[in-house]
Amino acid sequence: MAVKSSDKKAAEQKSGGSLKPADYEKIGRSIESVVIHGHYSKRRLFLFNTLRGLFFGLGSAIGATVIVVVIVWLLNVFSEIPLIGDLFESARTTVQEVNSTP
Repeated sequence: MAVKSSDKKAAEQKSGGSLKPADYEKIGRSIESVVIHGHYSKRRLFLFNTLRGLFFGLGSAIGATVIVVVIVWLLNVFSEIPLIGDLFESARTTVQEVNSTP
């Protein structure tokens, strides 16, 4: 029983085979065809990408703020330990100085 080439490709993709440059070109042509032939509204595409960018930027800003808050909180907690408190105290003041400058 011979195995079809399409079956081989499907098995290779399921097994984690990497995509070849020709595969990327085929995917690109398919996406381009969808946009050019009007299967997907250009206005809707623009709106979707704009909102995606806004939410990505907002999420990045919120994530960075949370990380800085957690770092400052940890530095405040560890600054009361006798042996390493001075080291954490100097790191905490440095982080606060960097965050307070515009």
